[in-house]
Amino acid sequence: MTSPDLDRWDLVLEDGFSCDLWTDGTISDTFLDPCQTLTLSLGCDETRFGLMGRLRKGAQFKVEINGHPVIGGFLDSAAINASRDGTQVTVTARDILSPVVDSNVDPRLPVKKGMSLLDLAKLLFQEHFLLPVTVSAEDADIIGARNKGLGKPVAANPKKGKKKPTDQLKEIYPRPNEGGFQYFTRFAHRVGYHAWAMPDGQGVVLGAPTYEQEPAGDLVLLRGAFGSGNNIEKASIKNDNTRVPSHVYVRGKGSKPGDKSNPVGYAVNADAPYFKPFYLTDDESATKEHADAVARFVMGKALREAFCYEVTVRGNTSSSGRLYSVDTVLRVRDEACGVEGEMWVEARTFRKNRSGTFTDLRLIPANSLLLDYYAADGPPAPVSYAAAGAAMPKKPVTKRDPTGFELAYAAIWGAERNKEGKRFDDGFRGG
Repeated sequence: MTSPDLDRWDLVLEDGFSCDLWTDGTISDTFLDPCQTLTLSLGCDETRFGLMGRLRKGAQFKVEINGHPVIGGFLDSAAINASRDGTQVTVTARDILSPVVDSNVDPRLPVKKGMSLLDLAKLLFQEHFLLPVTVSAEDADIIGARNKGLGKPVAANPKKGKKKPTDQLKEIYPRPNEGGFQYFTRFAHRVGYHAWAMPDGQGVVLGAPTYEQEPAGDLVLLRGAFGSGNNIEKASIKNDNTRVPSHVYVRGKGSKPGDKSNPVGYAVNADAPYFKPFYLTDDESATKEHADAVARFVMGKALREAFCYEVTVRGNTSSSGRLYSVDTVLRVRDEACGVEGEMWVEARTFRKNRSGTFTDLRLIPANSLLLDYYAADGPPAPVSYAAAGAAMPKKPVTKRDPTGFELAYAAIWGAERNKEGKRFDDGFRGG
């Protein structure tokens, strides 16, 4: 494992120029965000004034940490700031999908009837926006992209969703003034897929969160261990029901109040503490299956906020020798916050400053974010709010008090109530 103070950041440009002298920097990645983002700063002396000429906006680049690719794309900006304290060069950049995010799609895009999501991705990314990338939805390529960013491979066995990237899409014409990535995700999320760039910037993959994989590393914070074996600098845990619904209804295409002929999608949060429904309309859901997919996606995004565990660790590399990465699983043993088990990394930010390198992680329980539904179709939507609320399971009453750990997981994992009305859970303790 690399020492936290020796994590090496290399910016490599397309012409072969390389620089590893960065004094400050951040590299941020969140699973559902369209792009990774990068900021790097370097103090200049007399020997480095030529650096600005090499860092041209629009230049293709990649950043490697300890020799492993993390982000590849285009430089967005380069700036010089001069003061009595010295001169500093700062560059900002995003990954290879940034042109798709910044641009609007041409409404004359030559889509064809019966195109699949994979066909649409290749047409949009390769032919329409001229990105120098491969496009794949194969499990082997998704696993390979993850392992390339980790530096050391992890075994994974992704579940198969109901939808395939080769299934035919319907009504895929762009809207006027619609952003390129917005246009793509309008269809991708409906059929259970998201697109993200490979860490070297050479490809784009279509997939969904992979919860079935071996842990890529450990997060440890033991009480009374006087720092021995601990790698967590700080940690926090939050249960939040503010924007989390108990039920989601989605009325489909051409819906009118009281019209029962149109499809109604439905998703339910089995662990909701009380009745709090959301009701949405979606003009593009022509079938119940589509409306169900929208309802589940809305519920999945909300559940990311229901239980959130955030940590800061020293260094960019875990005890296993792998770089921290989004869409991986980490084994957690945090006695201070009462968290134990395996959790999925939704967001990761690498930070570099004069004190060393650090990593901020946001983790959520596995299966909190579901883009596709793996089981059979969900139940039909109850005919009214009253019926939905009445069907909520009654929480059994028990007499014993909860532990701090049980309270921490109550909002997500099968909560019960004790004699004082506090919520707790017996079931989830992870590894």
